[in-house]
Formats: sequence, C-alpha cells, structure tokens
Amino acid sequence: MNYRKTSIRTSVSMMFFTSALCFSSWTCRISFLQERLSLNDGQFGFLLFSLPLGVFFSLPLSNLLAKKIGSRKLLLVGLSLMSVILTALSFIHNVYLFSTCLLAFGFANNATNLAANIQAIETERVYQKPIIGSFHGIWSVAALIGSVIGSLSMSLQIPIQFQYVTISVISIMLILVFNKFLHVHDLKTENNSKTFNLKVFNKYVILLGLIALCAMVGEGSMYDWSEIYLKRTFGSNHFQSSLGYSLFMLSMTLGRFGSDKAVRFFGLNSSLILGGSIMAVGFLIAISSPSFAFVLISYCLIGSGVSLIIPVVYGIIAKIGNTDISQYITVVSSVSFFGLLFAPPVIGILAQSFSIKIAFILLLLISLLSIVLSQYFMSLLIRKDRSLLINSRET
Repeated sequence: MNYRKTSIRTSVSMMFFTSALCFSSWTCRISFLQERLSLNDGQFGFLLFSLPLGVFFSLPLSNLLAKKIGSRKLLLVGLSLMSVILTALSFIHNVYLFSTCLLAFGFANNATNLAANIQAIETERVYQKPIIGSFHGIWSVAALIGSVIGSLSMSLQIPIQFQYVTISVISIMLILVFNKFLHVHDLKTENNSKTFNLKVFNKYVILLGLIALCAMVGEGSMYDWSEIYLKRTFGSNHFQSSLGYSLFMLSMTLGRFGSDKAVRFFGLNSSLILGGSIMAVGFLIAISSPSFAFVLISYCLIGSGVSLIIPVVYGIIAKIGNTDISQYITVVSSVSFFGLLFAPPVIGILAQSFSIKIAFILLLLISLLSIVLSQYFMSLLIRKDRSLLINSRET
C-alpha cells in the first residue's frame, strides 16, 4: 500500500513538473519570439492576449472533458498538447498562426491545471494529510529549471527550435513513464452531471477565486517587474536585481514545500490569512524602505506569502466542496490564471503613466484585499456550518 501511495504521489508530482517545464520554457523566450515576429510592444502585448483567451474558452470545456474522459486522460492530453504546441511556437513566423497556437497553448495549460489539481486533491485524500503544497513546490522547482535552461540556451546561442524540441521530447518521455500510476477514478461528488453547472458560481467559490487571483497578481507582477523595481528605485546593477528576483523565487519555492506543515499547524483558513498578511508586509517594506538590504528581505516575504495562498485554496476546495469539485477547481484555476497573465501589463501601464512605486502600492492594496476576502470567507463558513471552519492543528 505504501509503495502504491508513493508511486501515485511521484507520478502526480512529475505531471506538475512537466507542466511547469513547458510553461516556463515558453515564458523565458518571450522577448526573443517578439523580435523574431518583428512586433512592437503594443502589437506583441495584443498578441499575448491569445493566451488568456484560450484560458477563457477552456473554462467550461475543460470541466466537461474532465467529466467525460476523466482527469487522468485529460492531464495526458493537455500535457501532450502543451509539448507539441511548444515545439510549433519555435518554428512559426506567421503572426496569425502564432496567435492561434498561443490560444491553444492557453487552453491546454488550463486543462492541465484542472486535471493536475484534481489528481493532487485525490492524492491528498489517499494520504489523509495536507500535501497539496508539495505539488505546487515541484511546479516552482520545474519553473526555475526551465528558466535556467532558457537562460543558458540564450547565452550559448542555442537555437530556440533545439531548446523547445528537447523540452518537448523530455516532457513526452516523462508523461509516458509516469502516467500509469495516476488516479483512474476521479473524485466522488454529489453532483455527477456532465454539464457545467452555473450554480457552481456561488459566493464561496467566487471568494476563493478572488483570493487566488490576488496571490497570482502578486506572483505574476514579481516575475516581470521585481528586477525593474530594484533598478529604477535603487539603481541596482544586473547582479543585484537578479539577486532580488532569485530570492523571491527561492522563498516562494521553499514556502510551497513548507505550506503543508503550515496548514497542519495553523489550519487552512488561518494559513490563508497568514499568506496574505506576509505578502502585504513584504510589499509594504519594499515600498517604504530606503535600504536595498531590507527590500531584499521584503522580496523573501512576498515570495513566502504568495507560496501559501494557492495550495491552501485548493486544500479548502477539497474540504468544503459539496458539489462537483472539478467545477470548483475549473473556476478557481481559471480566475487565478487571469491574474498571472493580466497583472504584468497593467503594472507596466501604471509604471509608464506614474511610477513603478505607484504600481507596487497597487500590489500592496491587492495583498490587503486578499486578507479582507479571506476573513470574510471565514465568517461565511462560520455562519453556514462551524464544522467547515478547518482551523485546528489536526488538519
């Protein structure tokens, strides 16, 4: 039984790893692809909206596919599509065809997120203890590896076609090796309908989606603007600004691996508020501190706060889902992914129109909003059913 549990957990972990490897390989070469397509910032920014558009289209369809073919098959199809599309993006020079592939990439990525998190929740149920954070930690590790591979490829002038084909082949091999231990039977829920139920848009799932959105806004903004903030605010050199970004990524990765222990100690709902609070304190220090060293500490706090929220949100879904959990995951993952994609350009507009510090003040306000929403979510649970307030150390 222990061997079986370990095999399942390893397989699900490798699916998260493969997903992040493909996605980070795409993001680390965005600037090169923009140059190759000969598009200015405005044109390329408009082209990038194909990605969230694909996420939007996948919102109802991914859930229907998960019901019809199961999360295991959906995960395999989604990851395979991501691998194939990644290779295609490296060869395409036509803007319209590139946009179409990007839309399909967004669709496949969101379908993969849904299926992977269903598998993660089911694995947590097998273990009967919080382990979702470890899967998201694996995602962060793979994202770091993908970024490093991309940076090395650029510095060594390795053609993007070779890089993407190699990543795609590795991804397909991982899928083939680890797919057999994935859960075949999905979560048992009260609602077994094979249609997307609009009733899933209740106040609980909307609140969870907004809380996750706040976290992903912070995460996405730090990906693109953390180095620029240090350069413009402190005049830091490339090494110093890269150090800040690396500390953020490292703290977020370690935080996700530690989030399961935080949940066991503080409980799900308190961990949600804790994550938002740490993130808010981090942004407050980043905005107000005149010291470069303190801002580096603030980046660690932001990474730690962000790392807690997303795994905890999925953990709460597993506990309170009284209808089809796959629909809850579909809504929350789609809404939060919009935050990851839309936040960076919005921050860019604010930085251009006002200043980068004003843009970071907005991120502070969004962090504070996540705390308010988390507290309101807790109060709703207390009113509905105190037993749903998962706030003890036995979680």
